[in-house]
Order: sequence, then structure tokens, then C-alpha cells
Amino acid sequence: MFFNITGSGNDLIGSSANVFPNSNLGTYVQNSGNLIFKGAELKTFKGISSNVCGVNINYRVYEISATPGVFTTLTLPFFEDCVSGSFPTGGTCDAGDQKWQDVSSMLDLTTLATGNYRIEVYFEVTGDYDSLIDCNDTILVDNNGSYYTATFSIQSTPTFTYVEPGFCNATNGSITISGFNPSDQYSVTYTDDGIVVGPTNYYANLSGQIILNGLNAGVYSNFNFSINGCNLSSTNTITLVNPVITPTFNQIGPFCAGTTFSLPITSNEGITGSWTPALNNTQTTVYTFVPNANQCAVNSNPYTVIINPLPFITQIAPVDFCPGANASFTIEGSANATVSYQINSGATQTVVLGANGIATITVNNPTANVVLTLSLINDGTCTNTLNSTATANLLPLPNVSSLVATNPIVCLGSDASFTITGTPNATVTYTINTGANQTLTLNASGTFTLVVSSPVTDIQVVLVDITNSLTTCSRVLTGISATATIVTVPIPTATVTQPTCVDPSATIEVTSPLINQLNYPSDLFISEVTDAQPGSLTYVEIYNGTGATVNLSNYKLKVYTNGNPTAVCDLPLSGTLINDDVVVIKLSSSANEGGVVPDLSFTTCSGVNNNDKIAIATSSDVELDVWGTSDGSLFTPAFGVGYNYQRIATGTVLPSITWNPADWMAVDWGNPTATNGDYSNVGVYSLFVSNYEYILSNTTTTQTQTTATYTGVVPGSYTLVAHDMVNNCFSLPLNLTINPPVFANPVTSFSYTTPVCQDSANLLPDTSATGFTTGGLFTSTTGLVINATSGEIDVLNSTIGNYVITYTVASNVSNCLNGGSSTFTIVIQSFTPATFTSISLCEDATMASLPLNSVEGFSGQWTLAGNPVTMIDTNVLPGNYQYIFTPDPGQCASAGTLVVTIDARDTTSFNPLKSLYRFK
Repeated sequence: MFFNITGSGNDLIGSSANVFPNSNLGTYVQNSGNLIFKGAELKTFKGISSNVCGVNINYRVYEISATPGVFTTLTLPFFEDCVSGSFPTGGTCDAGDQKWQDVSSMLDLTTLATGNYRIEVYFEVTGDYDSLIDCNDTILVDNNGSYYTATFSIQSTPTFTYVEPGFCNATNGSITISGFNPSDQYSVTYTDDGIVVGPTNYYANLSGQIILNGLNAGVYSNFNFSINGCNLSSTNTITLVNPVITPTFNQIGPFCAGTTFSLPITSNEGITGSWTPALNNTQTTVYTFVPNANQCAVNSNPYTVIINPLPFITQIAPVDFCPGANASFTIEGSANATVSYQINSGATQTVVLGANGIATITVNNPTANVVLTLSLINDGTCTNTLNSTATANLLPLPNVSSLVATNPIVCLGSDASFTITGTPNATVTYTINTGANQTLTLNASGTFTLVVSSPVTDIQVVLVDITNSLTTCSRVLTGISATATIVTVPIPTATVTQPTCVDPSATIEVTSPLINQLNYPSDLFISEVTDAQPGSLTYVEIYNGTGATVNLSNYKLKVYTNGNPTAVCDLPLSGTLINDDVVVIKLSSSANEGGVVPDLSFTTCSGVNNNDKIAIATSSDVELDVWGTSDGSLFTPAFGVGYNYQRIATGTVLPSITWNPADWMAVDWGNPTATNGDYSNVGVYSLFVSNYEYILSNTTTTQTQTTATYTGVVPGSYTLVAHDMVNNCFSLPLNLTINPPVFANPVTSFSYTTPVCQDSANLLPDTSATGFTTGGLFTSTTGLVINATSGEIDVLNSTIGNYVITYTVASNVSNCLNGGSSTFTIVIQSFTPATFTSISLCEDATMASLPLNSVEGFSGQWTLAGNPVTMIDTNVLPGNYQYIFTPDPGQCASAGTLVVTIDARDTTSFNPLKSLYRFK
């Protein structure tokens, strides 16, 4: 739109209401684009002799409080002339009127910073008063140098703040809209919960605020502000709500668990309601207060009621204790709490649990079980009544009930073993022969067998202490020991009488070790009597030293009490009892003691006392031996009960029907209210210092005897072992060789000269062999005449032939001579002619020797024509020559001949040779 600066009536360009000079153009929201400077239009008039060349508008915009700047010039080009009293675009005019106009500028004044501004303008017209073409004159339209001004304001986009209604359903809420130009009037329209309110005129206060008062809770939106024909809309939505009251309460608690309390039902603001969850007095709980409806109240903030837990005890750990040690209890519970307690229902005491909630109560050196009772615990905030008890038990000391050598007597080369009985699983410290301490652990049954391998000296085991591995209780052990005696049986020595030719068996006489017996009883006797204390248990031991096994059914045991001549117990015995052994008889039904296991038991017969008598008798009631007095007089040590009687082996008559205390060794077992009996000797008795049997063996037969002499022992290899019958040990063997009697074989070798001729002289045997046995007889096959004693042969009277001659010697026991014989063959020959193989030689050949032996092997001498020769003469005339052979004597040969033929020498002749030619 155009704002008029000058003119009136028909000269006005814009509406007459639009006056620019000194006007307030209004307030505009920054960047709203509602106030734009677009240019200007100017009307001019020129006469018939004048000229208008151009029009400029000069303008400037500045904040009122600031120094004005320079003007900006905007040229207004020619727009239109007045034609026939009006402008083409409308409006009346006079001839010569012209319009100059430029409305193409787009200067958006709302882009200015917020504030109050002034816009100043003036016009400049160039032309010529007296020329139609010149432009020498200028007219200023500038309000006489004061310029034409108008003001306007730029405000920012309105901002909204609000105040909620002051109480539930109140109408004292408000909305304050800021950013207006102070004191400007605005027409305001908005909706309240969708209902249009306004338009209503409001003047912005000096702070540029429009305040909408008297508002209730609701949704306010669609705000529109109208000023100077401009509308300013806002998309803001303001929601006013009734004040939301969060109920508050004074804090209660803390409480101890279990305390009865209640929560308030009305808040400090007067809000009523209820609580959730349900009241809990056992633990700290966070509650929420839920208001009743229509109180503009919301649930309360979390409201915590602290429930302090009661101090507590989680554990009482008693520590069982050994005698002489302290009992203790470890208490666990609330840290730093004080606990009240009593020991064995005594006075109340207190202990403070540490920061770790643990305390220890110690009771020094109690002699019995200790009972701890807890009565109260207080942690400074809460107290809790207790009724807890715990017991620290007095642990029993471990003990060894027995230590025994499995075999008190151990043969050299065997293992020694000891059985220890005591508290199961306990650890026992012990020494062997005072050596270093060693330990062993009893098994779950409370036993352990300690084995010492092949000891060579006596072994003594002494127990030092015992510790229960479960309770760690220990006991020092004194006086508990056991010994295994190592018995070495010496290798026997013996004298051997070797067999002779007359007696072919040997005699062996054992010279060591030999039997040594202390006494030689004629029958069974009582060797030991015990009386237990307290109780009525009695053991009676009977010994057999007769040298032979006896049948106990031929005996009985009789018991007399208080001098009564009639036996109160007449007990027939049974079984057999070997020599050097005992039978243990139990009287009464009391339990066995001392590890004794009787051979015979008579439970209906009570044990003896201090004035009783025991007798052993034959089955025909002949008493053989007694213990005790027959008149009922007191005779035991100190006339008391609880004792042990052992028979003295030497210097006594065994058995005896006369009671003689000197024949017995009595031991008083002391206070009758305790069991102190030593039963270690019950079942052990012997009259033998040494008792041996001897075992002679040759791998096929064994001969065992108690006598020291073996007779009729046939030759062979033997071992002799001594068996210690007291200790049941065996010696190493003595090796013996029984040599058979040495029978010499006769020397019967002989010979004769053989062969011999039938005319030979008598022949005697050659018996020159070393040790030739004489006294034998010569025999021969038939035809030979021989002297049986001398062996001389009559050759001449014997028949020619071969003969076997036997020389026989008969056996002679007295001379340890075996029989024997030898044979020899002799030949009596007839004469044999000597023969030779004929020889042929050439005459004048080299002379050859005559044979030294005949074809038969005869030797002899040669003669030719009665002359002795040794060579064949070839220098003789051809012909046959007979050589005579005379055998040497003793060859049973007769003379023989050798015919030698001398052949004549042949004459040599040759045939004539043919002519010989050489070819070339």
C-alpha cells in the first residue's frame, strides 16, 4: 500500500488514511515479512515551457536510539502521463501531470533486529524551469530539510510462560506472553479446551508482556495476536494443570524387627489415602502412599521404614577338649554385638562379637563337659532374646589296653611280632630296644601288629605315648612294654660210631644240647591259682610233667570252702594233656580277664577266697595235689582277696597233698575295689630248663626221639636237628655222613704162558699182581690137568686145546673181603709145519734174503745142503734148490722147506736195420 507524504484531495496517491509523515507504522514480529519497503511513487507537473528529467527517493532506516546513517537513493523511473484528465492506471489529473514510480524493491524491514526504528525519506526532482529539454534545475521535497519520517517497532517471536492454578480446581492460573512492544495494543484470540476466547484487546506492559489471568486448568492453544492489521499466530500449546500434590509425611522409625507400628493415613498436606504394600515389621520396606480420588494428589515418593534386623547368632561352635586343656566356643553372629551368656548355668557374662562377627569364649582347664547358654544379644540398636546352648565335651584320653608279644619266645630266624590294642585309629609312639621314637597307627578296630623281621637279639617294645588322631588328645604311657626273647638253639654236636664189616649200622650219640629238667613229678599237679578282684573269677592251672601224654578224663578238680570237709565242687575233667603243657580251668560265670581264654570252664562253681582249698584227684577220688588249707584258716597275703599263686618248681615234692606255703610264690593284687590282676603267666609253666627232642633225617625217613642215642643207623647222608620243646625252636642242621663198612675186593688177576706146545713143561700161574689175594681155588674146563690150590698145569698130560682157567676167592666178612674171581685162557697146541711161498730168480740176479718168518709167522733158521744161510744164492746153475727152515723153539712149529727156482738167463738177438732216407 502507498502511504501519502504530501498532497491532498485528488493528489493523494494512497488512501487518505495512510499518512506517512510522523506516523507509527506499528509493531511487527521479527522475520514475519509483514513490513516491506517496496519503493515509491511521485506525481510531478510541468508547464508548457518546463521540463522534468528524473525523480529519486532517498531513504534511510535506523534504530531511534542510534545515530542515523546515510541515505540510500532509489531512482523512480517514469511511469505514466495524465491523459484527458486521468491516469491510465486510475485517478484524476491535470494536463502536465506525470507519475514516476518504482515498487519493485523488496526491503524486508522485519529482518531488522528487535527494537524501535525510524524510516526517513525525501525526494529529489531534476528538470528545468524554462526549457523543455534541459535538466538544469533541482527541486527537493524534504520537509524543509527535516525529512519525512515514520516509526515502527520490530519485536521478537512471542514467548510463553505460565503459572499453574494455585490449588485444586482453582482459577488463578495465568499465561504470560512476552516479546511485545511495550504499550502497544494487541487483539488477542485463543482457544481454551477448544473453545475460542476473544478477540480481546490487551496492551503490552512496559516489559512487553501480555498477561492472561484468571485461568483454570485446561489446554490453551491457537494464539493469534493482531496489531496494525497484522496477525501474529503461535502454534504453542499451553496446558495448565491443577497443582499435583505429592503427599509428604514425617519419618517414623527405625524400628527393631517385630516392633508393632502404624503408618499415617493423612499426609502433611491433608491428603488422605492408603499404603502399599502391606505393613511389614520384619524387614526394611519401601512403601507408597496412594491418595484417595479427587484430591489433585499423586502417589507419594518412596517412603522407607527402616526395620533394623534383630542381632542374631548364626553358629556356636564348641571345641571338645582333652583333659588338662581348655574348652572353647566360637560364636558367630551380628558384628560388634554384645552377647550375654552363662557357663554351666553360672553367673551371666558378656562377650562382644568382633567386626567380623566372631568371638571366642574360653573356659580354662575344666574337668567335665562345659555347657554354654546364650541368653541375650544386643547390637546397640536392637536386643534379641536367645535360648541357645552348646556343649564342649571332655574327650577321653586314648589308651593302650594291652601290648603283648604274639610269641614271647621267638626262634632265631623268625619274625618277632607284638599286638597292640587300644583306642581305634590312635597313633602310638614306641621304641625298640631303647632306640629312636617311632610311630604306628591302630586300625579302626583298635589293633596293630608290629613285626620285627628276623631279629638276632631279644626285642623289647616300650610304648611312649598315644595320640587320638581324631581328637588329638594324648596320653603319656608308662610301664607298658613287652619282650620277645630270641631263642637260639645251638647246632647239635654228636659222636658217630661208624659201621664195621661185622656190624654194618652206625650209632649216633648226641652230646649237645641236652635235656635239663628241674623236677620230675610223678603225676599232674596244680601249677597256678588266681583270685580276681573284685568278683569271684578264679583260674586254676594244672601242669603235666610226667613225660607222657595223659588222659584228663582220669582226673577231676575238687573245691573246698571255709574248711568244709566236703567239696562244694566236684568237677570231672576231659580231654588230653601232653607232656610239658598246662590246662587252664575257669571257675565262676564272671567274664574273663587279662586276655585269658580257659581250656575248661565251670560256671556253676564259684571262685575261691582267702580260706579255701583246691585239690586235683583221680577219677576214683584219690587226691594227688592241693592248694590252700583244709581247716578254713586264712592264709592268703594279708588274709585278703585278689592274689596270684605260682608253684615253685625246685626244692618241692610234686605233686603233694600237704599244703606248704613255702612251695608257692604269692603275689597280692592289692585294693579289692580295682582290677589290677597280672594274668600274664596264666597258661605258661614248665619244669624244663631245656627240653629237647632230636630229629634225624635222610630225606626219605625221619626219626624223632627225646633220647640222645640213635642206634642201627644205616649208611647214608643225614641231618641232625635239635628241637627246643620248651620254646618250640629248631637248630640249624648238623650234617652227618654214615659210611658203609669198606669191603676190599680181592685181587685175582693171574696169567699163564700161552700158547704152549703139547710137549711144554708144567706151567705155574703168574700171580705177581700187586696185592694178589691168595687162598683161592683154580678151576678149568675139562681136559686140562691143573692143581686147584697152586694152579700148576701138567701140559704133557693135558689134551691139546683151548682152556679157560678161573681163579675164585670166597668173601670173608671178618676180613672185610668181598668174593671175586678172574679168568685166563690158555692154549695147548700141536706142532704146525712151517710153509713158504716158492721163489723164482734169474741166474746171476742180485742175491735176495730168505723170509724171516713162515707163512704161519714162525721164525727160525735156514740151511742149504746142511749149511746155515740167510740169502738165496743166484750164482748157481739154473735149477730148483730146496732150502730147509728150522723153527725157533717154543713155536710149536715143525721144519719146512722153500723151493727156490733159478731161471737161466736169455740170449739177446737183433733183426737187420733197413736203409734210412732224408727228404728234402
